[in-house]
Parts: sequence; C-alpha cells; structure tokens
Amino acid sequence: MPSQRLPLGALALSVFIAACGGGSGGGDAAPTSSTPAPSPAPAPGPAPAPAPAPAPAPTPAPPPPAATARPAIVSHPVDRTVSSGVAASFGVTANGISLTYQWRRNGVPIASATASTYSLVTTAADDGARFDVIVANGGGTLTSEQALLRVNAPAVRTPVAGHPRLWIREQDLTRLRSWATAGNPMYGGSTGGALYQLALTARDRIESGQVPAQDNGGSTYTPYATEAYAALMAFMSLVDTDATRQPRWIAAAKTALFAVIDPADLGVGAGKFRSDSFASSDRGRWHGEAFPLAVDWLYPHLSAAEKQRIRRVFLRWCAEDRDGYPSVTYYHSDASSVPAGAARRNHPALLDLGDPKRRAIRYSMNNYLMAHARNIFMMANVIDPADDVADPSLASDAPGRLGDFMHEAIGTYLYMTDFAYRNDGFGGVSPEGMEYGESIGFYYGLMLALHTAGMDDTTLYGDKVSLVNHPLLSRLMPGFFHSLPTKKVATGYGQVYQPSWFGDAEQLYFLDPMRVMGPLSLYARYAGRNDELAAAKWLEYTAAPDNPARLTSRANNDDNIVQSILYFLMFDPGQAAPADPRGALPLFHFAPSLGRLQARTSWNDNADVRLLDHKLSYNSIDHQHGDGNMFDFWRKGEWLTKELSAYGAGAAMSEFKNTLTIQNEPQAAVGNYHLPFLQRGSQFIGGAHDGDPQLLVRGVAADYLLVTGDATHLYNFANDDVAPARGVSHASRTLMWLQPDTIVVMDRASTGADGRFKRFWLNLPSNGAAPVRNGANVVASTPGGQRLHVSTLLPEGANAAASIVGPVIDAPDQFWKATLDPMSADKTNWTGAYRLRVEAAGHPRNATFLHVLQGADAGATPLATQAFHSDQGSGFTGALVGTTAVLFADDIHAAVNGSSVIVPAAATRVLITGLVPDAAYTAAIVAVPGGRRITLSPAGTLHANSLGVLEL
Repeated sequence: MPSQRLPLGALALSVFIAACGGGSGGGDAAPTSSTPAPSPAPAPGPAPAPAPAPAPAPTPAPPPPAATARPAIVSHPVDRTVSSGVAASFGVTANGISLTYQWRRNGVPIASATASTYSLVTTAADDGARFDVIVANGGGTLTSEQALLRVNAPAVRTPVAGHPRLWIREQDLTRLRSWATAGNPMYGGSTGGALYQLALTARDRIESGQVPAQDNGGSTYTPYATEAYAALMAFMSLVDTDATRQPRWIAAAKTALFAVIDPADLGVGAGKFRSDSFASSDRGRWHGEAFPLAVDWLYPHLSAAEKQRIRRVFLRWCAEDRDGYPSVTYYHSDASSVPAGAARRNHPALLDLGDPKRRAIRYSMNNYLMAHARNIFMMANVIDPADDVADPSLASDAPGRLGDFMHEAIGTYLYMTDFAYRNDGFGGVSPEGMEYGESIGFYYGLMLALHTAGMDDTTLYGDKVSLVNHPLLSRLMPGFFHSLPTKKVATGYGQVYQPSWFGDAEQLYFLDPMRVMGPLSLYARYAGRNDELAAAKWLEYTAAPDNPARLTSRANNDDNIVQSILYFLMFDPGQAAPADPRGALPLFHFAPSLGRLQARTSWNDNADVRLLDHKLSYNSIDHQHGDGNMFDFWRKGEWLTKELSAYGAGAAMSEFKNTLTIQNEPQAAVGNYHLPFLQRGSQFIGGAHDGDPQLLVRGVAADYLLVTGDATHLYNFANDDVAPARGVSHASRTLMWLQPDTIVVMDRASTGADGRFKRFWLNLPSNGAAPVRNGANVVASTPGGQRLHVSTLLPEGANAAASIVGPVIDAPDQFWKATLDPMSADKTNWTGAYRLRVEAAGHPRNATFLHVLQGADAGATPLATQAFHSDQGSGFTGALVGTTAVLFADDIHAAVNGSSVIVPAAATRVLITGLVPDAAYTAAIVAVPGGRRITLSPAGTLHANSLGVLEL
C-alpha cells in the first residue's frame, strides 16, 4: 500500500490546535491524532528541548504489556517452472514467534494452505498463476512477494541418431553454409580478420607441426590448445562450401585430435596429455567441450578403430571428471549416506538438505563441477550406441558403458545444479562472482547439448533437462545488464566496462561473456526465443572490450577458438546493430541467491546516471568474499565508492568491502586458514560462517532505495569438528539511497564482551591526491573531478576514532590486487588505495555507526547533516540531510510499540523506516523549540508502505 504523506506544517498545526484545546470538540477534546506512544526510560542521547508552554509534548500513556516482535520475511517464494502433472512447491522463511501462514492464489486465499510451504500437482490451467503468502503474528502482518508458476507441456524427444548433434544440428548446415562467405564480416576471406582467416592460420600451424608442438600438454593454461584447433578444423569441414578444401580440413582436424588422443590412450603417465588431471582441471574447464565437438563434427570421417581409441580415452576422462574436484559428494556432510553407483542418480540424498550450510547444493554451482557435467555428457553422447561396444583391451568393459555416463551427468550433476539454480542460486547471476561467473556458461553448454542431441525429454529425465521457461533463463540477462555501468573507460585492455564487482578479481573489467552468451544464443535461436537471442546479441555487440569496433576480430581469436566459432554462429550476416533491450526492464533488479539489490536512475547511458548496488549473501563457494552488506555507488561515469577488488583469501576480508569488521573471540581455535579472518574481524568465507545472513527489507520506492540486512552469522565461526566462535552478538546495516546523490547508512555492532573492536570501512576514490579529513568529514576526489563527501554522525566526537588509511595497503597473505580497479590510489600501476576507517573508541560492547555519503560535482557544497535520536518509546536514530530526515530503528528485530522524537526544524520531509509494511500508524506532531516532536503509535489512518516506511 502506498505510504500516505501529510505536510508536516499542516499536520503540526492541527495537532497544535487540538493540544491547546482548540477545534470543534471544545476545551476537553482529545487531539485528532491518537494517543502518543508510551514512554519507558529515555533512550541514551541528548535530552529533548523543553516544550513551549502553550504546546507541551503529549503526555505518555502508561506502559503497555511487552509487544510481540513483528514477523520478518527473510526468504520469499520464488518462481517455479514444471511440466504439467508435476508437483510445484513454494516456501517462505520468516522470523518471529507464533507465526501463522495463509497462502493465496492470484490474491484469493487457498483453503487449508496454512503452513510455511505450499505444494500443488499442476495442470495446464495453472500456467501463469501467482502465489503469495500472508505471514502474521501479534506484532503485525506481512504479505510476501508473488511467485509466478509456469506449467509446460511435457516434452517428448527422440534422441538424435545422426551427426552433428552437439551444439549445431544437421538442419542448421544449409543456413551456416550460406553464412560462410567472404561477404559475411564474421567469416570473411583469407585476410578478412575473422573466422576464415583464423581457420587458415590454425590449419597452417597444424600442418607445420607448430600445433601440438607448442602445446604444453598440461592441465593448465596453454595458448595452443590442440583440441580447440581440432574443433575448428572439424567445423570448417561442415560449413566450407568449397568441396576441394574439405579433405584438407578433415585431415588437419584428425591430426590435431589424435595428437592428443593417442598419447592419452597410453594411460596416465609422464608426458604430454597424459596427466590424470588433464581433463578434470583448468584445461577441462576452458577447452573440454572442444574434444566432443571435434568428434561430433568429424564423426562420419572416423574409422571404427579411431572411434574405439576415442572411446577408451573418453571413458577414462569421464571417470576422472566424475571423481575429480569437486565431485558431487565432495562437500556432502555424510557422503556415506548417498547410495553407490547408479543408485545415487536422482536420489534426494545427493542434495544433503539436512546440512544447514547446504554446502553440497551450493558447490554444485562451482565452476569445476559444472564444467565436469558439460564435458561428461558431451563425451558420453558423441559416440553412437553402435560404436559404444565392449573393448577387449579394457577390463570389465561392457556395451553402452560410455553412454551410461550421460545418465551420470543428468542424474547427479544436473540433478543438483538444477535444484541449486531454482533455489540457493535463484537470480540469474553466478554466486561465484564476476570473474568466475562465466561458469554459468558451462551449465548453458550442457543444456544446449541436451537440446541439440534430443535428450531434453522431460517425461524421461524430469524438468531439469529443459530450459523452457526456466527461471534462470528469464533472470540471466537482467542480472548482466544491471551489473554494467553506463560508459567504457580506456585501458591497456581496450575500451572496457568496469562493472559492479564481487568475488575474486585479477583485472577489473567486464570480460567477454561469450562463454555464457554463445550457448544461450544458440539455444534461444533453436527454441524460437527471439527476445533472449536479441538481448544476447546486444550484450556481445556492446559490452565486450573494444566492441563493436573489434566485433569481427572476435571471430579471429586463437586464444579462444571455440569462442570465435560462437561469434560466427551468433551474428546473422548483414544484420543491423542490435537494438538496446534494456529500456523495457525495471530500474532495479534483485538476485535472491546473492541478496543483491541493484538500482539505477535511468537506462539512458547518455544521461547522468547513478547506480547503487547492495549485496548480502552466504559465503560458501570458492571465490566468494566476506562482503556481506557491501554497497557501491556510480555517479556520472565514475565509481565514487566500491569494493577494493583483488584475488585470493586475503582479498576476501571484510575491511576491503565497504562494510564492518567486528572482533570475535580473540583466542578462538579457528585453524590457520581462518585465523587471519578472526584477527582482522572479518566475515568468514568458505562456508565457515555460522549460518546464512538475513536480508530483512529491500526494495525501491519513488525516489529511494532501502535495505536492512542482518549479517551477524557471517561474523561468527562454526565449522566441522572445531569449537565455534560466536562472540559477535549482532551486526546489521540499514541503508537508504535518497536519489540521486545521497546515501545514509546506519550500522549496528554488538559483541558478547567489552574490549572488542568494531570498525566501519569505506573505500575512497582518488585523483592522485589523498582524501582530506576535517574532523568527522571527509572529501575525496575522482579522476574526473567529482567529489565524495562523507560525514560521520555516529559515533560522535571523542567516541569515534577516524582515520584515512593508505595509500599503502596493509595486505594480508594471499592478497593480489586487481589491475584497473578505480579505487586504486596509483592509476599507473594500480597499487595502493585510500580507505576511511571509523572505530568505536574504547571498544564498547555495543556500537552504532551513522554515515552520510553525498556525491557532488566539483565546487558544489554538500547538504548539511545532523544526527538526532528518539527519547521515548522504541529507539530510533535519525540523520538530517538538508531538509530530509531519515529515521532508523535501533533494534531491527524488536516491535515498534510507539516512539517519540524531536526532528530538527529544517526537515520538511521525514522518512521513518523499520515499521511493519503496510501497517497503520498515528503520528502526533507538535512544534517545539528546535524542531517538531513526532510521536508515533500503532493504529490510525496513516500507513507505512511495503518497505515499512512512513513518510511525513
């Protein structure tokens, strides 16, 4: 329900008249507003100014019984997609006591649906229905967000018997051959700088022996990945329309392919291509799909003996992928509970839902695991059943043994990953972060192969094999779009976007997303999903470094040959520049898996756009950082503040993430790996934190964004077989972005003992000079001349120990700073940084931080700021910024059973946060010296909005 805003002056006047005995009710009439809130002992803070004689502050009523804390929804129902006849389940997670639930369908209550979960067996008529749930207790009533149900017709598919069937299909060949002309910029001629020129170069290297001679043959990076060369030659044999060249393409493809297969066929041992991690480590992630693609595209030209050698090697590689790091049970809390062999496929025990840390599920989104899934399926599928026969040279071999690995990939890897992306990974962006987020492309590579091979039969394998209406598909592009700022910057890597970042970083720029967009665009083309295809084209055309100027040369990249093929496959010859699809999207995006709320003022990149991102999530998977309650802010083409980006465990510490550090129990035995996190007051990573954080409020209103997140669990340690460290009793943040340029942040930190440090950290921009601190105020300048003004309102005076830290970084071990980071103090070699550190002096048990950030042009004067506090009833802390006053609840979990506060006289707009969403309130307002006293009480004619904000 929209909040109802009353003019402060008018409301104050009406209450003033009533309090003075005026109005139509005569001298004994009660005020038109309800009785003010009760007044327990005054909260700490300055004493209120005495009221003038004609208008005393309303007399508090006697204290009522203790109120029930209002419910708080921390996990809303999410969209579901199933086939008709399959059950769909929705769930909600809420904090509070004595909670009741009532599920609704399209706004209508569902009989007997009164638990925290609701399930129904679907029919076609259920498609498009929306479900929500009302959560209530004595403290209030909340309505969850709606979740959309999509019901698909069951998909019956026949496995494709012929070739090609991986990523491209026989029916595509006529179209692709018509594209393979010199007039197509993405294909070009012998000197066209595109795919054909790359193919000629690759063929020359193969025929000269340069490849595989310069391939290191190991499991890590090589600039001469022989298998990718083989895949390109095989691809050219399919699409080149000059029949006289085909034998040469085929010969080169087989030369490259068997340069790897033949040594590998000798078994694990010394020498190139024989390592037991060759297929299962980094090389398998980056190039593993090239082997089955090459075999598929060459298949009619392979002899029975050649197929037999390939089968032997693929059998070993599939097993090494299955058993390599991380296997599907590697992070299981009790792997012995999972059935052995084929019996584990599609078995709920794989999900390990009894593990409160949900490590098995979350690690199923790990980049290695998803690459294993893609590679296992594609290798197992490419050999025809007629050729998947027992090999007398292999002990215990049997017909169909390689093909059986397809069912391992579907029934274990995809079973878990699909569950993860529909639940813990719901939101469209990989939890692993921006650098490793391309791993979601491994998932799309698998799903594309399932589709083109005719294996996405939901009647046989369930909905996990289908991307039709999958919630991951619908949320992927918004997640990418909202991570991009509005302009590229010139760097040694070309003109690049520097996106909103999280997770490990080596170079801070938006990498070419073709690993994701390529498979996605092919699936979208085949499935007739034109919107997704157009969006993927626009992103590739626009966002990759130096694109669109370098678009055609992207198809001539010998360092990532499969990516070059995908560029050719994505762009139709002669098509116009793709239209920008972003204008149809909302100006905000939320990814539940990351607790990541992103908002912007416009999609018009030529406007003076502002972006703000906030993130609060679990830190369970490789490459995640201790960045709970982190935020960053982009203004007019520059980052004014963001995380300090780097790579490694040391880079993951919270002091680099625009959040708090809070000292836990100093002597806790957390182990060597986690000890630096303990010593520096960081949130713990790697799943060692004591449960998930909770994002209690998040959303946008007309001209502001609001989030409240409880990160307490992230600061406490609880790992297997080690005594926990739970010395942090509270850590939360409420942030309000008053668009366009003001951010107000309140942090609450408590420990179980005195003497534990509590610190607020903020990364500052630099134009080469150090930021300037003057008492509680800091001014930092960007290279473009903008200013970031930061005011520390709490702690006040001597209670705050504030300092500018830098430019030298006191870096922990395993801290490798990212190049190109805008927060770098030295933009030449990307070293150093400036950070604001505010510490609660004396290390009290409880500390509150209140900061105001203002972005401004050079020479502009920032708005005046002031802190103020409630003095009766429920505790509130306020910040005045110019003429806007924002109040935050001191206790984010307690019921607000009335409060009274003097708001400074300059305030013409008051935003009271921390209330029950959509609940009714009364605000009695009385003029007093220095401002107006606002007394808030439950019930009345005013309503908080859906974010729990009452605007006066």
